[in-house]
Amino acid sequence: MKLAFQIFTGFALGFWPIALLTSVMAFDSPGSESESKTYLLVFLVVFYPLLFGLSFWFLDMKFWFLEANYFFIATLVIPLVGAGVLGYPGKFLNSLKGIKNSGYFVHESEVYFNGSKIEADPKSFEMNFSKFNIVAKDKSNIFLNGKKFEGVDRDSFKILDKEDSTYFVDKQSVFFNRTKLEGADPSSFTKVLTKDSKSTQFYKDKNAVYLFGKKIQDAEASSFIAIGSGYSKDQKHAFYYETKLAEMDPHSFESLGEDTGCGKDQKLVVCGSRIVLGADPSSFVILERGYAKDAKSAFHLTGDSGPVKLVDVVSTSFKVTSYDAQTDSDANDGNHFYMAGILKKK
Repeated sequence: MKLAFQIFTGFALGFWPIALLTSVMAFDSPGSESESKTYLLVFLVVFYPLLFGLSFWFLDMKFWFLEANYFFIATLVIPLVGAGVLGYPGKFLNSLKGIKNSGYFVHESEVYFNGSKIEADPKSFEMNFSKFNIVAKDKSNIFLNGKKFEGVDRDSFKILDKEDSTYFVDKQSVFFNRTKLEGADPSSFTKVLTKDSKSTQFYKDKNAVYLFGKKIQDAEASSFIAIGSGYSKDQKHAFYYETKLAEMDPHSFESLGEDTGCGKDQKLVVCGSRIVLGADPSSFVILERGYAKDAKSAFHLTGDSGPVKLVDVVSTSFKVTSYDAQTDSDANDGNHFYMAGILKKK
């Protein structure tokens, strides 16, 4: 009986690291990180080894070669350390005091960010300027992610896009997160939208175009436009994010649709930054499961090898299907079967 209990205990304790790591999923729902009942449930999971430690201690039984008292201490200390590393004790105490553990929060003349106290003036403190509540200000400072934003003018500070909250301007400078963009003009700095007003990751001023805080080389700001799916162009070049598409004609270049990751001009088709060799832009269409076809051929667009032309395919009858276990395929033309673009059987 003792041996069986030893084996069962060892087996149960083996799952504890998984239980600890997955316990963070209990805080997925909005506001749950500030609810004390959630922490109590998490503590039941994190500290379940203590039940075994108490049992062995009460029975005065060794856990294999470990004395009962040492085993009890281990089942107490190790979960405490694990919970401490994840910040559960402090956050639980915050929840009991009514202090939120996410974003900024003013409580009893103190200001907090993600449950930790910060040095700010509570009377003049303002927040909720951005989607994720990462930007705030008081009478003297701007705060970004709970820390003072050094080098920025508080009175002229602006967030360029509250949905993005990565670019900021004041009367003298432009910032990407906390990094000052040298040479950027704050008066003309703006977000680039597509022609149907959809948001993009591109920004520009009168002199340059920026992506993730870095200039796009050879992009002309005055004629630069975003066309969707990561593509853009000016009078001289087409781009996929920051990569210049030297072979594409900017005047006829267009995206094949939002989230397709493909574009075309009058002669070529490109997916990402790679040319789809042999594709006819006038009849090229995107299909499901990473496939595409034109009037004469079919293609698989994803994978390490990039866009590839399918072997022996008949385009007119080619179709994408759900996975077929019998033929081990996800597409066919009636006579040839393909899986992830590879010919499986005829």
